[in-house]
Amino acid sequence: MVIGNISGRIFEDINYGGGDGRNYSVSNIAAQSSGWSNGDIALENVRVELYDNSGNFISSTTTNVSGQYTFAGLADGTYNVRVVNGTISSNRGSNSTGQTIIPVQTFRMNGTSVVVNEIGGANPNLIDAVSNTTNANLSSLTTATTIAQSVTQITIAGADVLTVDFGFNFDVIVNTNDTGQGSLRQFILNSNELDNTNLDQEDSPSNGVSFTKNPEWETSIFMIPGAGYYTINPNTAFPTITDDFLHLTGYTQQGATPSSNSNRDIRIQVEGNTTAFDCYRLTTDNILISGFSIYEFRRGIYSYDLGSTNIHIWGNYIGLQRDGTIPSNQLDYGIYIDQSLGLTIGTDGDGINDANEGNIIGGADIGIYHFGSSGLLMAGNWIGTTKDGNLENKINNRAINIRNANGVNIVGYDDDLVQTDPNILRNVIASGHNSGLRLQNSSNTKISGNYIGTNISGTSAIPCGIGIEMIEPCTNNLIGTDADGDNDISERNIISGNGISPGLSGGIWIRYTGASTSNVIAGNYIGTDVTGNKALGNLDVGVHSQRFNDNTRIGTNGDGVNDDVERNVISGNNGDGIIIREHDNSIVAGNYVGVGADGTTPLGNNGDGIIVVGTGTENTGVGCSPSFTNTNIDEIGNIIRNNTGTGLHVTTGVYENNCLRNNSFGSNGELAIDLGPKGVRINDNGDNDNGPNGYFNMPIIETSEVKNNTLTITGFARPNAILDFYIADVGPNPNPLPVGYTHSFGEGEFILGSLIEGSADDLDGTIGSYIDDGTGATTTKTTNRFKFQIDVTGLGLTENEQITAIATQSGAIWNTSEFSGISKVLIEEICNNGQDDDGDGLTDYLDPECICCKAKAPSLLNLGKE
Repeated sequence: MVIGNISGRIFEDINYGGGDGRNYSVSNIAAQSSGWSNGDIALENVRVELYDNSGNFISSTTTNVSGQYTFAGLADGTYNVRVVNGTISSNRGSNSTGQTIIPVQTFRMNGTSVVVNEIGGANPNLIDAVSNTTNANLSSLTTATTIAQSVTQITIAGADVLTVDFGFNFDVIVNTNDTGQGSLRQFILNSNELDNTNLDQEDSPSNGVSFTKNPEWETSIFMIPGAGYYTINPNTAFPTITDDFLHLTGYTQQGATPSSNSNRDIRIQVEGNTTAFDCYRLTTDNILISGFSIYEFRRGIYSYDLGSTNIHIWGNYIGLQRDGTIPSNQLDYGIYIDQSLGLTIGTDGDGINDANEGNIIGGADIGIYHFGSSGLLMAGNWIGTTKDGNLENKINNRAINIRNANGVNIVGYDDDLVQTDPNILRNVIASGHNSGLRLQNSSNTKISGNYIGTNISGTSAIPCGIGIEMIEPCTNNLIGTDADGDNDISERNIISGNGISPGLSGGIWIRYTGASTSNVIAGNYIGTDVTGNKALGNLDVGVHSQRFNDNTRIGTNGDGVNDDVERNVISGNNGDGIIIREHDNSIVAGNYVGVGADGTTPLGNNGDGIIVVGTGTENTGVGCSPSFTNTNIDEIGNIIRNNTGTGLHVTTGVYENNCLRNNSFGSNGELAIDLGPKGVRINDNGDNDNGPNGYFNMPIIETSEVKNNTLTITGFARPNAILDFYIADVGPNPNPLPVGYTHSFGEGEFILGSLIEGSADDLDGTIGSYIDDGTGATTTKTTNRFKFQIDVTGLGLTENEQITAIATQSGAIWNTSEFSGISKVLIEEICNNGQDDDGDGLTDYLDPECICCKAKAPSLLNLGKE
């Protein structure tokens, strides 16, 4: 009988990255390449058990410092060598959590051949049996829940068998069990306990999934056998993740594929069937979570480490099953972030893998809740849609709620990122039945480049209640473009199709605040589709800025820098276009209100175009501001047309100093500018009454006559008033004219010029009186007269076109009046130039204007008689 030995080595393949198991030599070299010393992967004090061919227990031993074990003095025959997995400790450093760590097998040898595809052991769905301290038969270690996982059969035939090696790793998940060896829960326990020093898992393993794993980050290695889809059902909350530099990902599972929101293949779904506990809880920095379907929990992902940084949640379906279908039970919160100092939800915009990093989040009461945090980047996500981005995945309350944010936060497009494609950075925010995005007591948040209330193409509605809502003090927030010349158009939000039911609904609502200041809404389409020329109206108001929101700006700041891109298109809404209520020092300038992005397509709002309302509201500039340096009316003025109500209504209760200049009106259902109760305000003698804008008297135009391309206008105005003369639109206004009115009141469509009563341009310095202001008034008003001449060369003015005007008080108070009654243009026929000057089809001596008076052109008249 020959006496032989069985020996081998137990080692930890520290940098295993999935795929085929690796032998000691390869694993040792891989470890040394990341900073480990030669032989550091050896595992000491591991229990190894020996059984005969029938499974009878023979003896046990433990490995030495080199990870080696030996069973000596064995007769020829067949034996079974078993490694007790539960006796293995890692050579990696400890984080002193006290949590039990358990590895899984990645490699074994039988002395002559290798086994590289038995990842997880003999049966990965079971756990390794405990040490056999009762000399039981090997077969008895197999039960409903246990098995001897790491066993290899050896035959001694006249020689020693020297390389019966086994390899293990602590990052591998090989089953869908709730607990125990190879489970997701055990991976979290392992990662919490083990530090990541010199860890560098293989990126492209042989016969495995290629997936980039950052050095000294720990990445979960899913190796559940087979090529199917797998559901993990935790019965209790997973351990809180406390180990930083962790990438918890399902994309290492065979068949899983990172891709765009609609096209990715997720193989691992985690189903809670409860709202009693959360799925993933984080209390640390430097965490990545990707490649999961997470649904039916209280909170899908919950980070509550005060001051945590560098958390990146990407490429997940949260509130959806892995195939994009909607589960029966909803989450309370999809993602809940509490007081983070740096967080990315969706793409990080670094130019690497960006198109695959968006999340789809739905099936929740609140999609994303972000409390007390700063440094947020939220980009590339679809919140409240299904996998195809075209149907509702219902958010019962708010799609996004940012509360108590106190630093710079970005929702959508950021022109400081490497990535510049708006289709990749855009969030689609839909179906928040209360609101799409609520800012609450938050400052310095930039909301840009998103579709809010629409599908992924911006062509049809998936409505939120309110598109964007600000409540409580909110300061220095930007909705739209910063107009810095860097990808400004990409910063445009489409905020359309919103409104579940009348009431709290519409595009943007800034409301119930005590001290909100300096919020900006610029460069957006509000109430149109992505083209800007087709209505996709919000159910109620386009923009409603309500109560104490001082220094709010809607549109351009008039600084002469990219002012045109700051224009909002606020059209097609089922309510008023813009409401400014109870706040001061605000600007509404450069917007299209009731027309499309081309400036002409009729897309009226079903209400007033712009309303300035509320006690205490003053110093509001609609088309003008003392701070403007840009004088280009096409850029700073609003186009306000086609609305069913008033173009611009400054209501009862509003204080003074609301400048309403530079705007263009037309085809509104009621007056272009209306002060106080609806209807033309009758001028009063002395103009000393109180009310919105002091009810500043409108100018009175007596005559408007064109000769030699010079328009001469005469009339009455308050002393030193700034007079803006317009060509009015063709329709009567009001329509129909009230009984007793003697004039239509113009909707100023095209500004001819701006002149100051009493200036050097005023050719009449007298004082006069008039009675009728166009309303049929019968009282005498005494005020200054004016006479101005305006060059109208090239404008093509024709006979009977309508001239109208507004007056604005000059000096410290900028009160603007309503529009005057119209004056029809008279064009004098020049009788000796061979042209039809007055447009009546008759030239020179054939025109009655020439024939009537021989003194006008006697030579031509005589010629005509010959």
